[in-house]
Amino acid sequence: MGKRAKSEGTIFYSEARQKWVAQMPAGADGRRPLRTAATEGEALALLRQMHADRAQGRDLSKKADTVKELLEDYLDALRDTVRPGTVIAYTCQIAHVTEKIGNVRIDALTTEAVQRMATVIARENGITMARASLQRLRAACERLVPERLVRNPVDMRKIRLARHTPVDRRPLDDAEVTALLAIGDDVELMGHYSRYGIALWLMALLGLRRGEACGVSWRDLNWERAELHIRQAMSRARDGGFALGPIKTASGVRVLPIGPQLVARLRDHWTHQQAERKLRGAAWAEHGRIVAQENGEPLAPYNLNALLLRLRQITHGSRHIHPHLLRHTLATLISEEGYSEAVIADILGHSKGGGVTRRYTHATEKAKRNAVIAAENRVFRPASEGKREAQ
Repeated sequence: MGKRAKSEGTIFYSEARQKWVAQMPAGADGRRPLRTAATEGEALALLRQMHADRAQGRDLSKKADTVKELLEDYLDALRDTVRPGTVIAYTCQIAHVTEKIGNVRIDALTTEAVQRMATVIARENGITMARASLQRLRAACERLVPERLVRNPVDMRKIRLARHTPVDRRPLDDAEVTALLAIGDDVELMGHYSRYGIALWLMALLGLRRGEACGVSWRDLNWERAELHIRQAMSRARDGGFALGPIKTASGVRVLPIGPQLVARLRDHWTHQQAERKLRGAAWAEHGRIVAQENGEPLAPYNLNALLLRLRQITHGSRHIHPHLLRHTLATLISEEGYSEAVIADILGHSKGGGVTRRYTHATEKAKRNAVIAAENRVFRPASEGKREAQ
């Protein structure tokens, strides 16, 4: 390989370690960091990597020794560059890895060990979580320890996960939406959850996301024009809680027409909320949210998942209904009524994808209102009419 200068460091085979060693020249602290590798070529690659890291100001004497320490370093490096909600999701995914192999040394981590870990996570928490956890571990290995791992042990081409039963993503039919809204409003069945029944109406009839439903305020509602302005949403804050913030994309900021059934339901909700406000007195914290807790505080979006879980328990339903399924259902209803993709995209707040024609196609306010009312009529039409059509 040729002789290296004194300032370049050295590589040699260590009989004691039974491995090749790449050792740097002394740094400002007088230390000569070293790394080990299986082959001479890999040791040379490590030496070059250490030179690059030292040039970038990285402390080569400080290194993560275990998988847990590696993932903690990875997460700390991301905190200021990704959204708080993403950090929380990554933390959950990483926790599954550290629980299984957190104490394993990085230089002893093998693809076989990663495979066994992934199999257990998939069995206990599902294949989606297993894949997400693998992605976090793989990214951490690539980002933080190139000088210690010549080959990434998380090789997605070699890791196999068992097949799983796909989630039922079929949209709800008209009767299922009607029943869902009725049960969600039933105080006797739902208890305090009935206070959040209005959120189901907003998601099912306007296609709002969870954060949007929890973020809309009474000031966003124009009673005279029967319109709701979507311009903010509840999302994760950096302290782990929730905070009101702007919609992430320009297309997400939109004005939605409201059908007569939803207008009436909002008026009823307003009356009940004002009565609760009067009852609470000084204990009421006014935030102006349409969807609010019993003391007026904003509702965290994940509570809407709990609401749907409660509905499933009450009805003894076997099908899992998640908030996004309501958006999917509304889009399907509008499509079946013959409205274009442009109308659906504008109602749901999707971006103008799909090529030049799609970018130059816009939904008129009249078309959006007709589409929303058509979907509402499908949901609330008399049962007898639905039976006649089925025949």
